[in-house]
Parts: sequence; structure tokens; C-alpha cells
Amino acid sequence: MQLTDLNNLKESQKVKAIYAGLAAGLVIVGYLGFVQPALIQIQSYKYTAKTAKERSDLIFEINQIKKQREILAKQLSGKADRHAIMGEVTKYVNQSGIDMDSLTPSIRSEEQYDVLSMEINAKSEFRNILKFFSILEKERPDISVNSFIMNFSAIRTRENSDSEVLPQVKIAVQTYLKKG
Repeated sequence: MQLTDLNNLKESQKVKAIYAGLAAGLVIVGYLGFVQPALIQIQSYKYTAKTAKERSDLIFEINQIKKQREILAKQLSGKADRHAIMGEVTKYVNQSGIDMDSLTPSIRSEEQYDVLSMEINAKSEFRNILKFFSILEKERPDISVNSFIMNFSAIRTRENSDSEVLPQVKIAVQTYLKKG
């Protein structure tokens, strides 16, 4: 469209063209001035609401863990109970049919708790070891098995060739104790 074409337009058409240009300009200004900032603000509110919900969920979860920790801390044995715990472990070993050679305890102090570790050296069939693990899990879930080694390298000699040679077993277990 050339400038001479604009001169050929009627007055009412010129007014309509001006209004159309103004309307387009107002739409652009309105969008840039009001709609776009409002959309940005809505996105910001959505993000804030999402992070607030996540934060609220995390706070709830932390409080649940703190309550659970308090309950478990009340159930923990104290350092004075370590001999009774070792007696229970010995009882479970014997109930399982394991031929125990030794039980060696050690206590390691950590930030909030003491750790009672026990190393069991024994001779046993695998099924008896599984029985021991089952009893331990049922009776003392606070005691965890840290390692289990079974050595099948026992050599049969003339003296023991007729009898069954049981594999050597080393089991390390531990539990937490209240400080003090």
C-alpha cells in the first residue's frame, strides 16, 4: 500500500484504520503491562505453593522420624545391659545348634550412642546359621548382622575321616546402647 492509496480512502475508513491501530497498540500495551506480569506472578505463586507444600511435607516427615527415634531410644538397652545381651546372643547360638568356639565383644563410642559389637567364631552347618539369624531377627531386631563368613576349607584327616567336619563360621553382629 502506498501513500497515494491512503489519500484515496474515505474519511470513515481513515478513522477505522486509526482505531484499528490504536486497538492493536492497546492490546500489545495491555498484554505487556498487565497480562504478562500477572502470568509471571501466577507462576511465582505456583512455585511458592509447591515449595511450601514440599517444605511442609519434609517438616512432617522429620517430626515423624524424631518421634520414631524417641520411641526407639527408649527401647535401647544401656551399657550396663551388655552382659545380658551377650548372654541372649549365646543362648540363641546354642538354640540354633551352632558349636560356638568364642564370642568376642567390643564397645565403640559414637556421637550419640555406644555400639556393642560381637564376633562369634563357631563351627556349624548352614541351616543352623539360618536358624540363628531367624531367632535373632525375631527376638532381638535391634541386633544387626554385619558380616558372615563361612570357611569350607576344613581338611579331613585319618582321625576325622568318618566323622562330619563342620565349616568354620565367623559372624559379626552389633547393637546400639544408650550412652552412660
